[in-house]
Amino acid sequence: MSVRLSKSYARVLHKLQNTLTFTARMREIIFDTETTGFDPLSGDRMVEIGCIEMVGRVMTGNTFHAYFNPERAMPAAAEQ
Repeated sequence: MSVRLSKSYARVLHKLQNTLTFTARMREIIFDTETTGFDPLSGDRMVEIGCIEMVGRVMTGNTFHAYFNPERAMPAAAEQ
């Protein structure tokens, strides 16, 4: 016994399969930054950045991490 799908149902199913396939192989880079504050106009700067790579929402093990010299003193509130 075979099941016949309506054309509209078949289109929805096809789109869903494509979406799931795309999500399964989607590459994402997740960033995290640390700064001396939130106002670059007053001299706040980025001091650290880190990121990880995920493919299909699974961590690949590829990472990046770096510190930057903000060329200014770190405010006590930023160190907490």
